[in-house]
Amino acid sequence: MDPSRRLANMVPVVSYEEASELVVSKHVRQATDNEVEFMPWKKDILSTLNGQVHTARRRIENPLFARPNLLRFEHEVLDASLERQLRDLFAASERAPVSADLIRLSQFTLLPLTAAFLGLDVEDESAWWESLGEFMRMSSIASALRWKEGDIEQERQECLNAVEEFDRRVFTVAYDRRLALVERIERDATALDELPNDLITTLLLHLPERPRDVILREVLLFFSAMTGTSTMAVATAVHHLDEWFEKHSEDRGKHNDLEFVQRAVFEAIRLHPIPGLMKSAYQEVVLSTGRTIPAGREIFIDLVAVNRDPGIFGADAAEFNPRREFAIGVRPYAFGFGGGAHKCIGRPLATSHDEHSDDAHLDDAVGSVVRIVRRLLELGVRLDPDDPPVLRPGGRQQRYSRFPILFTAPPANGPLSA
Repeated sequence: MDPSRRLANMVPVVSYEEASELVVSKHVRQATDNEVEFMPWKKDILSTLNGQVHTARRRIENPLFARPNLLRFEHEVLDASLERQLRDLFAASERAPVSADLIRLSQFTLLPLTAAFLGLDVEDESAWWESLGEFMRMSSIASALRWKEGDIEQERQECLNAVEEFDRRVFTVAYDRRLALVERIERDATALDELPNDLITTLLLHLPERPRDVILREVLLFFSAMTGTSTMAVATAVHHLDEWFEKHSEDRGKHNDLEFVQRAVFEAIRLHPIPGLMKSAYQEVVLSTGRTIPAGREIFIDLVAVNRDPGIFGADAAEFNPRREFAIGVRPYAFGFGGGAHKCIGRPLATSHDEHSDDAHLDDAVGSVVRIVRRLLELGVRLDPDDPPVLRPGGRQQRYSRFPILFTAPPANGPLSA
């Protein structure tokens, strides 16, 4: 599965206008057959389904992203997890500035949130969390494998092994317990309030025939997206803001300006999407630009180019600008969350429901990425000038392996409270 060779045979799309038409076209569907054949952990999951089956799956999962759930996840899980990570970090440091690896800090902040959303049975042991962190590392590799250049067979096999290990050590326990609860509810409806509100339970309740393998793969999809993708969004936002503050020092104190922080996060997501969307035209498509795409052709929507289209985002489209103005109807994150029927269902959990938060406040659900970035800014986060971030080699998709940071404004009253 050589991405360069496959992309060379696809119809390229680099304009925002054409991409906007194609993601909603009824004559275009996800081109996932080759991907699923090579990476079987992507079979029959939300991101690879098409048509009515995809719509039905999305309807099952949409209620998980209702505002009351978002509030619960952010305030009861994420806030506590973030403060616990920061408290341990500052307590272990004897001098300022306090150093950390942002990738690890973000991952281990987001893992409890991810576990709660999925319905994993958490073990309160550091070894269990370290194992979950290793599964997260492999999950990130698996999600980006289709963009990796060169021979990837060894990595593919390692991902398959990791799926089996995750199933055995993590998923089975959670699945079996929730299946027993659901079956009990079916015998005694009065016990309905005892059901947890999470992905595994939701799928057991509403997915026809309750296919265990499909539920496992759906869990793996969200596991990667909620922790891995969000971690990279935090990192790119911090990276760009660090550079922005060098030129715009007046903005350094903007951590309490949630509109500014949210726009910064959106701008970072716009600049660093997945490499592209692969589509297939099963009928001829005639675009408003006059271009015709014949039936049967595969299409590559180059999201890096589309999200930096100067006709939409201005002459500085390739630059980071959290004060960028947008035309009506243009999303500030562009296609950073995909688009059309396959737009990322989990976007509200990462950046809230609102795209422009003029009246945003911390008591609301502002999104996990926005909340983390804001807290880091409050603590004076900086890149370590002596130890710059390190990118993973060999892939089209930008991913950091290490991201050293410094906290220059630790809490004034010593270590954070428990």
